[in-house]
Formats: sequence, C-alpha cells, structure tokens
Amino acid sequence: MKKITFILGAFVFSTSTFASQLVYQPINPSFGGNPMNGSMLMSKAQAQNKHKEKRPEKTYADKFRESLERSVMNKLIRQITDYANGEVDDDGNPIFLEDQLFSSGDYLIEVLISNPDVLTVQLTNTESGEVTLVKMLWDERYLYFYTELEEQHIWADIKERDKVIFYNNDFEIFIKTSKLDKQYAEFEVNALGTIWDLLLFNTYRHKVPVINQWDMKEVKVAVNIDGTLNDPKDIDKRWSIEIALPLKDLAETGGRSNLPSDGTQWLLNFSRVQWQHDIINGEYQRKKDKQQKYLPEANWVWSPQGIIAMHQPETWGTLQFSTDHIGTDVFQQDQDELVKQSLFYLYRQQLEHHKLHGDYAAKIAQLISLPFIVNDTELKPRITKTHMGYEIFLVNPNTAIAHVINQEGQLKKL
Repeated sequence: MKKITFILGAFVFSTSTFASQLVYQPINPSFGGNPMNGSMLMSKAQAQNKHKEKRPEKTYADKFRESLERSVMNKLIRQITDYANGEVDDDGNPIFLEDQLFSSGDYLIEVLISNPDVLTVQLTNTESGEVTLVKMLWDERYLYFYTELEEQHIWADIKERDKVIFYNNDFEIFIKTSKLDKQYAEFEVNALGTIWDLLLFNTYRHKVPVINQWDMKEVKVAVNIDGTLNDPKDIDKRWSIEIALPLKDLAETGGRSNLPSDGTQWLLNFSRVQWQHDIINGEYQRKKDKQQKYLPEANWVWSPQGIIAMHQPETWGTLQFSTDHIGTDVFQQDQDELVKQSLFYLYRQQLEHHKLHGDYAAKIAQLISLPFIVNDTELKPRITKTHMGYEIFLVNPNTAIAHVINQEGQLKKL
C-alpha cells in the first residue's frame, strides 16, 4: 500500500475566508501569531455572519486583500503539514516528532503521525463536540478514503444512485487531475451508502451541464453505523465510510490514460454536508423556516473555500502521491503558484465586472488598483479582448514563465 503527502486543510464552515497559498506569516495567536490579533480575528468572523443584514458592496481592493489573507491562512495550514512531514528547524533538529494538537476558533485540529503509513487529520467542532476524520491511501488501482463522522442523529432517505445526494447529510469528494484542466469529478455518499458520481466540464460559474451518466464502474463503498439509522428515539454515535475510487476512471476525467505515480499532484477537497432537521411523525426531515423554505445546510470543508461554493477548484487543496512513509517525503512546491492564483483572482474579478456592467474589463485598472504588488513583488498582468471574451497574461518575474487565463477559467502555460 502506498502513501500520500498532501497539504492539510480542515473541515470548517465554507464561509471562512481562507484559500490558496502564499508566503506564510502567523496571524492567529493559536498558531504563533501576535496575541493582539485575537480580537481582530473575532471581529472578522462576526462580520462574516451570513445571518446579519446585508453590508455595502466591497471594493475590488478589499476583495483582493481578503484573498491574500485567505492565502496566508492556507499557507499556515501547510506549515502544520511540513511539521508532520519531518521538517527541521534552522539547526537541523526535527520540530514535529509526535502527535500535535492545534486550536483555531471553534475547532481543534489534531495531526496524528503515530502511524508512519497514514497521515491522519482529525478536526473537532468544539461547539457540538462532533469530530470528522479522514484517512487516505493508494495503490496501483484505487485511491482509498476512510471517513468517520460523529453524529447524534444519523438519517438518510435517498436510495437511488445519481440523485441529488446532498439533500441528505453526506460526505463529498472533489478531484481535479490538473490545475490546467477545466473538467473535474465529484463523488457523494450518504449514510445508506447511496452514491452520486458525476463529471463536470467546467464549474457552475459557467452553467455547464452535469454529466450524471458518468459512472465509475468499479467503485467500492461500505458504510458502518454506530447507532441506529433513521431511528429518532435514540442518540447515535457516528457513521463511517470506506471508499475506493478507481484511479483509471479518475485519470480519464482529465483526458489522460496515465495513472498517477510517485510525485504526481492532483487538486482535492472534501465536504461534509450537514442539515438541521425536524422529527415529524417519527421521521427525520430537513428543517424549514416559517415560510416553509428549507434552512440552508452547513458545509464543513477540508481546504477552506472562502465562499459557500465547493465548485471553485483553484482554492482546493493539493494532493501529492508518494511511495514513501509519512515524514520522509517532501512536498513539491509549484514555483508558479503565485502567478496562477493571481490569474484566478483576476478571472473572478472579471466575473464580477461582467455581472455589474454586462461586459468584461479591457484594462487591468478596471479590476484592481495599480501597482499590483503581491508579497513585495510587482506583477504586471495585461488583458487582451478576444472574440469570445478576453485573455489575461501574466509572467512570473522569478521564473520568466508566462501563463494565460480566459473567460472560461481555462489556465494555460505558454
């Protein structure tokens, strides 16, 4: 059985303002940041409460600043992974030799390395006490997942494959085999073991059809209930899922026949969908408000999205396949990641501009304030309008490698 090295994220609410990777500097006091930042972070969390009244539209500059803050937090999360993978301090001494516990807001993050073959991330919601745990392995045929979801009321009623499984509480996996591709796969499973595997040729931002007919023929799923399913008369403990996704099918979603090998990197995210419920006539039902509309679900995710939307692949985590034991492999950093994330940011700004003005911006200054400085480096993107929309070009000043992104979110290396 082979092992996996991956950038750690956490099952947190998708309203959190975190995302991709930039230079790390601790902010949260729980992770070594300035203690004076505690009240600031709490104020920001309260400001993001979606149940409050609508606030004024943020400027492009404000949105970009928040994007950078999300990037810093994702870098922070990767720092934990570096510890788990055996990184050393300036004197060459290992700085992470045993299981560790970190605290962040309403969550406790445990990084467990006592098993050298599996890196385990366990996150506890300190408000509810419920834990979500995920483990991963791979071999020549399958990508394996083991998930535990603590839950006091385990219920599910969708029994037909390829129906909308997230109308039940469920666990979801999102996989994209290349940052340069648009298409990706999604997999969902509920407590009955009913699955929904689907293929998307682009994100919902472009209103593309969902390919429900795409099925992984050799997928394997098993569910275990520690409690009683669909019985509201008692309190349950947890349900667990074992999943084996065929690597051949996953690789083909990116138009490739080559299976992943040591060092291959894919984009990956998890989501746990959790609904509030009522018990009506002895049966679980999704909770409704006074207008008889379903209350919104909670989405607890691995790599924070920054918005309530899983279908933003550029903010997913990165999975690196490895044949080594945990603590002996090194994560391969993408030297052009800053350029790629900057292009995706400008692409999202173009979507906002088109929504407001009915057309795409022809000049960078219409999207952001100039100069465009990220991590003390000035980036100089340029826009070219095309018959279909636009292309934004950006050269990495450190590597001299250029990338371009268009109105469909298609990223290319030149």
